[in-house]
Amino acid sequence: MELENQISNTASLAVKEAILNSLKGYNSPLSKLCEKVTSDKITEIEKMANDAFDEIVTSNFKENFKDALSQRLCKLLVSKFEGQFEKQINALRSHPEMKAKMVLAITKAIETL
Repeated sequence: MELENQISNTASLAVKEAILNSLKGYNSPLSKLCEKVTSDKITEIEKMANDAFDEIVTSNFKENFKDALSQRLCKLLVSKFEGQFEKQINALRSHPEMKAKMVLAITKAIETL
């Protein structure tokens, strides 16, 4: 009886492993089934995706997206032209009148804090 149970358990485990391996494999029938079901329901899936995006893309989302994009573009432009800004500032510093205006502007900015 014990030997029969061991044989039965071993056979069950082997069948289980074979099924799992066939479902996980490269040409898995499960993959083919999912592809077929997905292709059959593609219009419904597209509608669900469109509905989800419609819910997400509100005017608030659009404003936040625009603000984030503007900030990112500004940072990118500043990093690209950083050397040019320094050259222009150094050129302005060499003129006494412009240097005085810069000092006044900085002083006013500090006073408003």
